[in-house]
Amino acid sequence: MKDTTIYPFDELIDRRDTNSIKWDFPTRFFPGAPANALPFWVADMDFPVAKPILDAMRERLSDPTFGYTVHQTPRYVQAVMQYYRERFSWEFQPEEILFSPGIVKALALAIRAFTKPGDGVLIQRPVYRPFFTIVEQNGREVVNNALVRTGATYTIDFDDFEAKVSLESTKLFLLCSPHNPTGKVFTTLELKTMADLCQKYDVRIISDEIHADIIRTGNRHYPLTVAVPEAAPFSLTAVAPSKTFNIPGLQMSNVIAHDKAMAAGFQHELDALFIHGGNIFGGVAALAAYESGIPWLDQVNEYMDSNLTFLMAFLGQHLPAVIPFYPQGTYMIWLDFNPTGRSEEDLMARFLRERIILSPGTTFGPEGRGFFRLNFACPRSLLEQGLERLSRALK
Repeated sequence: MKDTTIYPFDELIDRRDTNSIKWDFPTRFFPGAPANALPFWVADMDFPVAKPILDAMRERLSDPTFGYTVHQTPRYVQAVMQYYRERFSWEFQPEEILFSPGIVKALALAIRAFTKPGDGVLIQRPVYRPFFTIVEQNGREVVNNALVRTGATYTIDFDDFEAKVSLESTKLFLLCSPHNPTGKVFTTLELKTMADLCQKYDVRIISDEIHADIIRTGNRHYPLTVAVPEAAPFSLTAVAPSKTFNIPGLQMSNVIAHDKAMAAGFQHELDALFIHGGNIFGGVAALAAYESGIPWLDQVNEYMDSNLTFLMAFLGQHLPAVIPFYPQGTYMIWLDFNPTGRSEEDLMARFLRERIILSPGTTFGPEGRGFFRLNFACPRSLLEQGLERLSRALK
């Protein structure tokens, strides 16, 4: 049955005292942060999840037993296949769907499966911090093809990309698509050019597409192997309902492996760590999301489009020195504070004094110095309060 609920995204939800990293534990990451600071840093939404997800979890909770379960049932597999077929014209077979308890874990498993200590792993900074920390923590070398700022957007330096993938030590490319924190949605030509170069130099790809469903109006995301079918033999694609449906705490993701050898390599690492499935509620929530979550998703994307329009207008009127990078995808905006002439440290101190927390740009690599990332997936009134505090911080 189709979900006909009209969701009250303007409604404020008190998330404090829920063990939320974002709301309850900012001081673990920002010492001295006031307890009543408004958090715009962690990438989860301050919206209620879809009713079908809650209903499915309540129904499962009514059973008083919580033993071992299998989540990758025929029904779940069909739901995943149908979802990606309808949303992205992406076709794959049941045996090509592998489990991972999270996208970053999938990246780490791929690093272990397809590289050895000392090998180079290519990334594109500024990028989500775990992209380089998991490379280093697994004893591999970070190889950086820095994205190039072009006005208020980013492009790829393909000459540098080829130079980096042609290094004998480079064995794997971690692609962040859509890109976090810049909000860039790669074109089919960009994806094909990168994939062709990886194929030329025998470099495998794992594409993190966790933000694939969070696309701003007028833009379109292409899964790697939809844009470049010939990349299937040397790539994996990691997808999840977590960012899309605001259920990251349930730790469920899928890895699509079209190639049997790639699938076997990844599965070997899962088996070596005895990772065979998620928790009961993760499977229940993911199934409900894939089967019945699209009406909620369409509404939340529309609401976030409206939030972004408001945010851009506010910045133009009250913070003209701050340069926004309009995101084609994700629900974060990348903001350049360098024209204010203030250091990252000074800006962070000012933000904390005004009780607002943004993600500092250097979290995403040295290329992010002077930038901050702001999450706008929240009720409008909360966004307004945050922007007013941001404005005061720069006075």
